[in-house]
Amino acid sequence: MQYFWLFISGMLAFNAIPHFVHGISGEPFFLPQRQNRGQRGAPVVNVAWGFVNFLLAVVIWRFVFDWPTEFYTKILVILAGGLLLAIGLSFGFTKRAKLAKSKKD
Repeated sequence: MQYFWLFISGMLAFNAIPHFVHGISGEPFFLPQRQNRGQRGAPVVNVAWGFVNFLLAVVIWRFVFDWPTEFYTKILVILAGGLLLAIGLSFGFTKRAKLAKSKKD
């Protein structure tokens, strides 16, 4: 059963990557909730979706590897700092992309 959870956590962690990259760079990207409509989610929503995926992977790793509570707490603080920076970058690059697009038109 341990390998099953590691497999699932790997899927979650690697699914977080494209959402985080597109979200941080200010680009819309497909979300599961909007897939049927062919719409892309807002960059900040993609950052949040990527964070949730990665957070779930870390929670699974915590139980599979039996990390000490202190180590787990430090990982969560690191993730919180990364989330704050990612959201700021998402808003910043989204504004830049809109300005560049308006100058083209």
